[in-house]
Amino acid sequence: MQKKEPKTTTINGTVSAVTDSGLTIVDSKKTEHTLAVTSETKVTKGGKDATLADLKANDIVTIEATKGDGDKWTALKISVS
Repeated sequence: MQKKEPKTTTINGTVSAVTDSGLTIVDSKKTEHTLAVTSETKVTKGGKDATLADLKANDIVTIEATKGDGDKWTALKISVS
C-alpha cells in the first residue's frame, strides 16, 4: 500500500499576525490565510535558521504548506525574505 503524499502549495504574502500556534498572512489579492505551525515547521530568515518568535507583522514570507482536515493549512517551511 502506497502512502499518499500530502499535497503542498506555496503561499506568498505579508505577515499580519503571529501566535504561538500559527500565523496569519495576507496575499497579493488581499486574501487572508491562517496557517497552523508545528514543531516540524522550519523557519528561515535571511537564509539562516529562525523561530516563529522571529517573525514580525509586515514580514514578507514564502510558505510551503499542506492542507489537512477541514481545509486547515499547516506550514511546513516559512522563509522570510
